[in-house]
Amino acid sequence: MTRPDELRLEAARKRQELVETIDQLMAKTDLRTRAARVDPRPVVAVSAGTAALAVLGVVLAARRRARVHVPDRARAHALSCAARTHARRARGRALARGRAGCGRRAGGRAGGSTR
Repeated sequence: MTRPDELRLEAARKRQELVETIDQLMAKTDLRTRAARVDPRPVVAVSAGTAALAVLGVVLAARRRARVHVPDRARAHALSCAARTHARRARGRALARGRAGCGRRAGGRAGGSTR
């Protein structure tokens, strides 16, 4: 073979390599084809997991709401009244002993006597 024939063959091989490279690049950028090849099972699994978490959240919220009944609210109100009464009496005892100034301790917490 002569030198010009060799050059033509080399150019034809290079052209073929370039065509293959361009085809590979086009396949990478073709999003529709790539999306069609993606396995839908992971998407379904994630969707099912998300739905399960949503149902769990609804169930827990319903249980939380169902736990607070009117008698429980009355009991909670009575307990808070008792706590306020206890705190008021403790502040009174602290004032009587001279331990409380303006109702706040040095640590920055509100309260009565120091222990």
